[in-house]
Amino acid sequence: MVKFNLTLNNDALAQLTGLMRHLASGGTLPGTAQAMHEAAVKVAEKWKDYAGGGQLPGVKPLQVITSAYARSIHVENKGPFDYEIVSNAPHAAYLEYGTKSIDFKKTHPYGPRSRQGENGPYVIVPFRWGTPGTSSNPRVGFRNVMPKAVYAIAKKFDMSHVNSETYFTPNAFGQLVERYTHDWGGRLRAEQTGGDDTMTGMVRSEGYTWTKGGQREQSSGYLTFRIISAKKPPDWDKRPHKKSWENTWKKPEQAPRPITGTIAKVMEPEVSKIIEQGIAEDSPL
Repeated sequence: MVKFNLTLNNDALAQLTGLMRHLASGGTLPGTAQAMHEAAVKVAEKWKDYAGGGQLPGVKPLQVITSAYARSIHVENKGPFDYEIVSNAPHAAYLEYGTKSIDFKKTHPYGPRSRQGENGPYVIVPFRWGTPGTSSNPRVGFRNVMPKAVYAIAKKFDMSHVNSETYFTPNAFGQLVERYTHDWGGRLRAEQTGGDDTMTGMVRSEGYTWTKGGQREQSSGYLTFRIISAKKPPDWDKRPHKKSWENTWKKPEQAPRPITGTIAKVMEPEVSKIIEQGIAEDSPL
């Protein structure tokens, strides 16, 4: 969870002290209360703007936009003049506080959807690919975008389908896990990738989108599949690459981004003005 408080500063408290006699005599402070709420909403909107791809001075912008981050940002009223702006999204904490380096070979092959092979535990990870042009729009959310030449080939593939039939195989802990069978259509061959082996094996997969009228329409997505193994494959050193096994499937350390602190600084003048106007509305003088 990431959160920060919106409370009255010293100047505002001094003004508020002058209203206490008015409050003690049966009066209320509707202007101040409304101003606090309005200011909190403004701060939340600024945070949501960054989560949606907006800019903050000195803060690295988001490369991939997820609607879940923006939706998680909300205002909580903790008292008449005390608000918290909160995000419960897990990646909000990752962005705000940073993350340590992670070796996926030590984590992913031991998840509930893992598999057990002759060389030990492994997991198959799907990667979605965007079509040409989506790289310029971070709101689409694709890290990988195929070039036009590859898309011209892949869009003609027969569609791959997930079947209703299932089967069971053990995971890394020996637990039986239900798996779906597939009818595979076309696959991108290595010589069709233009030298980018990360696209080898790409399929055109069946999917659905919803229209504004609420109708479900068939669409297609593009996927590749990669294997993360817990152990080094026996033939690794014979493969046509010069990659070190130890350095594969590692997520580098992510530096923290001072998102909430920067928002507080940026919004301080506007917030102060809103609250001062609210206090002035309640002043009996």
